[in-house]
Amino acid sequence: MHAKFDYSGTATFAQVLTNLTVPAALMVGPLPIPAGTPIDALLASPPLNLFNTVLIPQTVTTTITNPEQVVFGLAYKVNPAWTVFGDYQFTRWGKRFSVVNINFANPLLNRVLYERYRNTNGFRFAAEWVKDAKWTFRGGYLYHQGAAPPETVTPLLPEGNRNEVTGGLTVKLAPHFTADLALQYIKQNDRRGRTREPIFNQVPTTGLNTGVYNFHAELFGLSLSYAF
Repeated sequence: MHAKFDYSGTATFAQVLTNLTVPAALMVGPLPIPAGTPIDALLASPPLNLFNTVLIPQTVTTTITNPEQVVFGLAYKVNPAWTVFGDYQFTRWGKRFSVVNINFANPLLNRVLYERYRNTNGFRFAAEWVKDAKWTFRGGYLYHQGAAPPETVTPLLPEGNRNEVTGGLTVKLAPHFTADLALQYIKQNDRRGRTREPIFNQVPTTGLNTGVYNFHAELFGLSLSYAF
């Protein structure tokens, strides 16, 4: 089943100085703004004074629905020493993570994030070799699709199709004492994406994709266990 989570908190704002100036004279409503006016001062002083009027600490809420997952797996013992494993995972993002509404106490700040995630498929394969009573070795491979379409690849979750290779072993150090070692390498395919959201809650397009996200990681795990 899918799971819905409601989030709430307090939003605070801080001005980030840009040192930019207005390039040409313009009118904002009845307010004339001369060319050369520092934008930082314009936003922080009357009559706009945004950081004491609109951009003040306030409550913010949102709701995110996590998708359903269906997993089928199989393990087959080839002989007393070898076991092979495989599974398939389907994740139903398409109906669960399409639009995220971020609601502020001041509705002028409300945001709509268009995520439009797609359903994904994942495949995993592994094998285990019990060499003897002391040593057991394991290895595996995983492929999983990225859920985000090209127009919604952002810093929020710049994901893509992933290939992962795993390896590990268990060694029995004493009658009741064992150690486990695990290694994993993750390589995500490069994806073009954007670094900002569209203004005025517009629907995003790939026209905003001005950068490339790349990702890889090496993970290492070690555990010691004692059985009574």
